[in-house]
Amino acid sequence: MTIATDPRYDYASIDDWHLVPAWLDGREVLAVFRSPSDARPSYFMQLTLTDGQVKSIRDFRYVPYIALEAAIELSA
Repeated sequence: MTIATDPRYDYASIDDWHLVPAWLDGREVLAVFRSPSDARPSYFMQLTLTDGQVKSIRDFRYVPYIALEAAIELSA
């Protein structure tokens, strides 16, 4: 199975997320809330950009315990 055929990476079908720009350990990330009313993000995603294009995505959706103790700072 490749990323192109793995349903876990079908971002167009995900509807239980609300993305908010944030910082974690000096890196810009996307904090992911399951609902906009949640007090704390469920997990985060780290995007790497090259020339304004997304080069890679590190998606921590399936390891949410990482976000439990992460010092995620939401951008203003």
